[in-house]
Amino acid sequence: MDNPWVNLKIDKEGQYVLDIDRKEKIKEMKGLRGVYELKLDLFPEPFTGSPEAPVYLLNLNPGFSENDKSEMPMIKDFVFRNYKHQKMEYPFYNLDPKLKDTGGSNWWRQIMGQLLKKIKDDKLVSQKIFCIEYFPYHSKKYRVGFELKSQKYSRFLIKKAIKDKKLIVIMRKENELISLLGDAIKKHIDNGMVISCKNIRRPWISKGNFCDNGFDKIVERIMK
Repeated sequence: MDNPWVNLKIDKEGQYVLDIDRKEKIKEMKGLRGVYELKLDLFPEPFTGSPEAPVYLLNLNPGFSENDKSEMPMIKDFVFRNYKHQKMEYPFYNLDPKLKDTGGSNWWRQIMGQLLKKIKDDKLVSQKIFCIEYFPYHSKKYRVGFELKSQKYSRFLIKKAIKDKKLIVIMRKENELISLLGDAIKKHIDNGMVISCKNIRRPWISKGNFCDNGFDKIVERIMK
């Protein structure tokens, strides 16, 4: 399947929206306000990292903080190389030391704190972790009930990961994310290849946030 994100560009309104999304639900969603308001002047984050990674994180949507806009020049090259799945020293670029103290880096280093401490190799973790956001555009909170054409590519990547027997880690709202895949993921769940964070408000990749040996499964896949 063709990757639609290679075609992303800024429009005359200063917004970053794929044409296939704009023609569908984005126009309708522009009416959302408050914590659900879409921040379309920020780079979308449909995925981060290399799709060749053995561990897939499924998250809900990229959030929003007041510093995001000012950090865009710093992260632009990383973001657009990531859209094209180009090779990078740190494919999960939020772990790249060049982006230290940016909002994305701080958030992910908090989420992965125990994992990074356990592995002791940020570059290795960045090469072995791939994250897909259920909804690619920024807002403080995600409003359930909207489906975009760009999500077809996300489904394609996840279904390929399932076929390749990769470990799937569901970070937030299990039912929402599983609905993205339908029957494709059920057998993977039965085979013990899908694990979910217990606390979806604080989806730490830590030993205490998974049932049984979920955290150990992630570490094992990264260290292979």
